[in-house]
Parts: sequence; C-alpha cells; structure tokens
Amino acid sequence: PLVLHSTYGPRPLVYKESVTYTCDTGYTLTGKAGDKDYETLHCGWDGEFTEKAPKCLPVRVGKPTEVGHAKYEKERVFYYPEEIKYECEEGYTTSGEAGGPGGFVAKAMWDGTVSGVKSCKPVACPTETTPGTFGPDARFDAALAGSMVYPEVLDVTCMPGYALHKDKHSDIKYGVRCVKDGKLRVPDVKCVRIDCGDRKSTRLNSSHPRYL
Repeated sequence: PLVLHSTYGPRPLVYKESVTYTCDTGYTLTGKAGDKDYETLHCGWDGEFTEKAPKCLPVRVGKPTEVGHAKYEKERVFYYPEEIKYECEEGYTTSGEAGGPGGFVAKAMWDGTVSGVKSCKPVACPTETTPGTFGPDARFDAALAGSMVYPEVLDVTCMPGYALHKDKHSDIKYGVRCVKDGKLRVPDVKCVRIDCGDRKSTRLNSSHPRYL
C-alpha cells in the first residue's frame, strides 16, 4: 500500500515476504518527536498484509514560542515543516533600530523545536547630549538621555529661578519622548527666568512722626 511521507521497497511481494516502511525526516508513527518512525508489513497466505499500513504523521511542535511585543498566531498548534510568522508591534524591530526588520519567520523543525526565533526590540533614540542640550537653564538625566528607547520619557526640569512661563513659577518640568520612528519628540518650550512682578514702591505714612 501507498504510505505518504515514507520510503519503502516498491517491488511486488509474495507470501512470507515483508516490506519496511520508514517515515521521512520530521515524521513518526505517532506525530511525536523521537517516537518510532518505521513499520514492517508481512505478506500473508491470502495475499493480504497481516498488519495495517502505517501512517507517517508530521511531528507536532505545538504552540509558537512566546515573543514579546509581537503579533502571531499564539493559540495555533504547528507541525513540521510549517512556518510561523511574527510581526513586531509599532516601535519595535528585530534590530532595535528605526527602519530595521519589522518581523521574522520561524520554522517548526523535525525534532519538535522551533528554529529562527528572534526578539522584537524597542527602537532606540540615539542622541548625544550635553548639559545645554535642552537649554542652559534645564537639567536632566544625561545617562538616560543617551540611551533612550521607545516609549521612554526623559524628564527635563528647570533650574531654580526658572520656569516654563515667567508667571507660572510651579510649572518647571516637561517630558521628552522617544517615539516609534527613533526620534526624540521635544515640546516647544524652554526654561525662562521667573517674573517676580512689578516692584512696589513704599511710602512713609504721614500720620507718623518723622525723626531726623
């Protein structure tokens, strides 16, 4: 009999002769990696085989390897030699660089494993910063500023005596965001000197005596 995904001797058999079916790589009699992958049939006196023809089943790999920040068929069961497609979410690539590969294809292997699995890394926003990058009157974490990745936010704080608006003295902080295209989104603001208001003149009360 014909058995798919196997090799065997094609010549006709006579009584008492036998034929061995050997499953192809990636196939076993149970579909489980490492299980028996061959079966021998014997030709009986009535011209029929004494055993049932085997079935060579593809090795079951199971559900895909988990990959963070990626879209894929998480609940589907895969078998050899199927491919598993992963698509990184926005702001993530396999290289961690803006414009890098936005996904990859893994493969269900003959031994029940998955080959070619990568990770989806957050896009980096490389930038060289100096104390005056966001203005001479602002301070920030320089170490974080030089290694930001999507979607991190860098807090920038005005130095004492400065605010984002001269009349709003408590408004002293803003955020610089690393966005999905690998660039820094900097608000259109800057730290300015606070305004203490008009200087009030003081006058002596005429009802009080003056002493010379």
